[in-house]
Amino acid sequence: MPSYIKASVKVSFSATEHQMVKSGDVTLEVAWASMKNKFPLYTGGGLHTPEHEEYSRDVIKKIALNSDDGSELEIFDKALAEGAHAYLENLEHDEDTKGISFDVIYYYPDQETYDKLKAEFEETNAFNRGAENSGKWEYGVENVNFHKPYKS
Repeated sequence: MPSYIKASVKVSFSATEHQMVKSGDVTLEVAWASMKNKFPLYTGGGLHTPEHEEYSRDVIKKIALNSDDGSELEIFDKALAEGAHAYLENLEHDEDTKGISFDVIYYYPDQETYDKLKAEFEETNAFNRGAENSGKWEYGVENVNFHKPYKS
């Protein structure tokens, strides 16, 4: 099984921090319902399948459309073009906190690709990391064995 460098970005945000809730333009319940609709749970046919790839790209595209610099989709597509595998995993809706969390997982084929793309990631404001009211995010890295369950 091939060895990869797995990098993950854990992102979470809450309807309570939604700008329209803070301004009083919408209620918390309306914002929460909208967020759950915009970021649905993955119910497809398994992880790391073409369907999962499409779902991942769709969610990342929605995030990019609502972020400060829109770099999330560019980073995602660049990783794929450089030979990495990229997925959105563990998307959860937390009814108690009215929050959404998920992991964006990148499987890089080698250290050189990882270093290059991590440097490009750090040059952006992806996931609004620098915003005053940004959601929470964490970055993690580990070496893993990874095998896609279908042929490319």
